[in-house]
Parts: sequence; structure tokens; C-alpha cells
Amino acid sequence: MIFRLLESPNYAETHYKFKLPWSRLHKSWPEIFLDAPCRVEPLQPVPLVLVLRDANLYPVRIKSIHLEINALSWPTLREKVVVEQDFDQAFHFVELPFSLEGRKGQVSVNATIEVHKLGKPQSLKRIKNWNFPTINPRPLGIHALEFPNPKPSQWWSGETHCHTWHSSDPVEFGAPPWLLQKAAQSLGLDFVLCTDHSYDFDFQQANYRLAADSEQRWQELQQEVQSLPPYPLVIAGEEVSCGNSRGENVHLLVCGHKNHIPGAGDSGRRWLKNHPTHSINEVLEMASPVPCFAAHPQQPMSALERFVFRRGYYQNEDLGLNGSNPIAGLEFWNGMQDEGYKIGRLFWIEQLLQGQRILPIGGNDAHGDLNHYTGVKTPLWSLKANRARLFGRTRTVFYAANPLLSPATLQQSIAQAQQSGYAYVSDGPALWWDQNSDSAKLCGLSTPDFGTIEMIQVFRGYGNQKVEKQEIYTVGINKWEKNMDFDGADYMRAELHTRLGYKAMTAALWA
Repeated sequence: MIFRLLESPNYAETHYKFKLPWSRLHKSWPEIFLDAPCRVEPLQPVPLVLVLRDANLYPVRIKSIHLEINALSWPTLREKVVVEQDFDQAFHFVELPFSLEGRKGQVSVNATIEVHKLGKPQSLKRIKNWNFPTINPRPLGIHALEFPNPKPSQWWSGETHCHTWHSSDPVEFGAPPWLLQKAAQSLGLDFVLCTDHSYDFDFQQANYRLAADSEQRWQELQQEVQSLPPYPLVIAGEEVSCGNSRGENVHLLVCGHKNHIPGAGDSGRRWLKNHPTHSINEVLEMASPVPCFAAHPQQPMSALERFVFRRGYYQNEDLGLNGSNPIAGLEFWNGMQDEGYKIGRLFWIEQLLQGQRILPIGGNDAHGDLNHYTGVKTPLWSLKANRARLFGRTRTVFYAANPLLSPATLQQSIAQAQQSGYAYVSDGPALWWDQNSDSAKLCGLSTPDFGTIEMIQVFRGYGNQKVEKQEIYTVGINKWEKNMDFDGADYMRAELHTRLGYKAMTAALWA
């Protein structure tokens, strides 16, 4: 097994030692921590979960959890949760009784977990927030919104790129679908696309070293998702490893298809046998007619990563434009507005100027990671933690006349958005083309939680000149709308910025 070098958010797995006798990260305790959504809508419950990994190897008993909840202008709230429970399975996700009791704004939650090894009460220790080695404990941070997420009527928002506990391997694992659905409800999301690594289905969930029947594992995810309540809509899918036009491995997000799509080129489990299992075009045909998104299409990577995993980037010829199921969107807003976002945005604009009706997609690539991303910084030696790519914080929003209660209705909305431009991506505010207007009416909406709208940029694209021309509006209020003229452009699109640093961008509205 080669350590997968691509930086992605995940619950960190610390016990794998690459068949070596020692690792600074390896401790004879399971990973133990608490997690909760990074944001919560008014009047929505907050699922606070206790997470343990590898307790089958290192069984423990948790006696109690002491919580300290702080928010500006609110008294400190202290609670004790009595657990008195043994933990001895590979995965444990236990929801705890919890309430913010009306607190608003930025809320911090510190926890002290009293735990001892099973049958050894003398080993009692108190864990502050988490027991990940080499990184200091950090409190949970929950943005308790005072107002509902700004969103127009008949528009539906969702997480388009996240991983469940079926993405389990030597360096990471995700969360069960039921928890992602509960977190989505707290966040005000209407749908969740579970996009587990295609190559992780080739191995057992509880023991990632042992091979498994990939189709059976895929059906297990399907059954878990189908057993959930109908709303928010959760759809089983894959992040398929496949080959671009240069024979390099890239990732394609596919959701709502029937059978597992193999893809093991950059799994790291086959050493330098890293050729793609299928090409992008082959996977698009296998998935047809399901809309597919290019995952982080231009995310920078190291030379070592490109060599060891044969990873590459999406090229113009990789979008399947001549096939029956061309790529519907580019997920370049992958949780952060980093270099991958900037280059990916330019790649998207390049496609628009060529007349391609392709959507901007926002996701987070979260492996669990409701509140923090924890991952391996240096193999065997150190971890890292930040709040860069958290479940549901960046979302994609589609228009649909009826609620999104099935994969088919979501797929129809995506196809419609490609033609109509009725989609936007946001980490807070809303910006959309009004579907009820006979003209090109642009609408922006924010709340005090995200700050007043500071600026709106309108871009008109002229394909024959291969150029976009920009018009800037200084706003300074929470609600804004204006009828726009194409002025001879092939399309218009817009971006919104708030005073507190939040952003939204529309899909292209075509003339």
C-alpha cells in the first residue's frame, strides 16, 4: 500500500504502519473524538456524535463526557453526559443528547471524554476534544444562524461531493449515511450525493486490508441509503477513478446509477500498477443517462503524486462532448477558494466561451468532517487539522418546480439547469437568474449571518472574441435585483461577494 498523497479532507486513520515496526502516530487506543455540523439553521436540531474507530483492535469503555458550551453574550453552559458503555467494534457513531438552548452566532463546544481500556479501569484518561496525536485539541465551532439560509422558493441546495464510511482505507474514513442526512437537515440542505471512492469498494469496510466483492459492497451502500427517510434526499454514488485522454487518473462524480463502476488506477494498493481501469468516456457511457461531474478538475498536485499515482488533470477533450452523456458540471469549488478553484474557474470559463453548456459545481470532498478536517501531514510522523473543507458548507443549488424527492427529479433539474442557467453555487448568500421573469433578471440575497452584499460582478461572454466583459455593481444591502441585457453576448453569468467574505456564483444564462 502506498500512502495516498493527495490532500483531501477526512477522518484521519492513525493505526496503519505500512508493515513497519513503528509509527509516531500509532497508539494503543482507538481514534476518539466528537463531531457536529459546522452550521445550523434556526430551530433545527444539532446532531452531536461520539466517533470511535478501531475499537475492535483497542476496546475501551467510555464513562462520561463533560461539555462546555460558549457563545458571545451568553452564559457558559456546562453539561455532563453519562455514557457508561463499552466500545469494541471497528466503527462507532453514537448521537449524544445535545442542544444549543437558543444560542446564536459563533458557538464553541469543548468536551472532556473520560475513557479507559476495557477491563482496565486503572488506565482511565481524560481526552480533551480528540485524541489525535501531534495536533492540539480544538473545540467544535458551530455557526448558529439567526436567519434561515437565503434561498429562493423552489430552489434546492445540496452537498455534491462527500464520502461515507464505505470510503475506508489505511489513511481515512467517512461517516455513515444516516449521520450525513442528519447533518444536512441541520445545515438546511435538501440533498446529499454520497460519492465514495470506486477503489474502496474493492476492500472490506471494517478491514481495509482484505479484498471484498465490490458489487456486494456497492449494494450495501445502496441499501443503507434506501433505508433512510425520504428527506433530505440522499443518493448513493461514486467518485470513480478513470483515465483522461493522456492515460492519467482523474476522478469523476457519478450518482444515482445502478451498478458499481470499477476504477482502481490511483488507489495506491497496487504500487506502480497505476493505469486507469476505464477511460472517462467509457465511464460516462456506463453511467448514462446519469449526469456526471468532473471532481476537482484542476487541483494542483506534486510531481511525486503524478508519478506514483499517475494522476493528471482534465483537458478539453476529456469532457465527453461528442458522446451521449457529456460531463454536466465541473466541481472546481471544492470547499476552498484555493489555487485549484482559481485554475478550475478559468477552465470552466474557457468551456463557456467555446459554447459548452457546462455547470459550475460546488462540493467539499468531506470524509465525514462535519466540523474539522484531520489528515496525515507526514506519513507515520504527524497529522494536520483545519476547517477548510467541511460537509455542506459549499453547496450547489438547482431550480425545480417540485421537491427533490428522488434521484430522477434531481437529474432532471441538472439537465434543465444546463440549458436554462437555473443553478448557482454558494457558501452562504444566494445569487440566481429569476425563473419567473420574462427578461434576464438577476437576484441577490444575503442575511446578517453572512453580511450585506458588497459587490456583484456580471460577466458577458463573447465566444467569437473568446473574451468576457465585466460590469460591477456596488450594493451595500441584503436584497438586490436588476434586469440585465445581453448586449450581443452569447451568455451572462454573475458572482456575488458579501462584506463578511462569503460568495455565490451563477451558472451561465444563454442568449
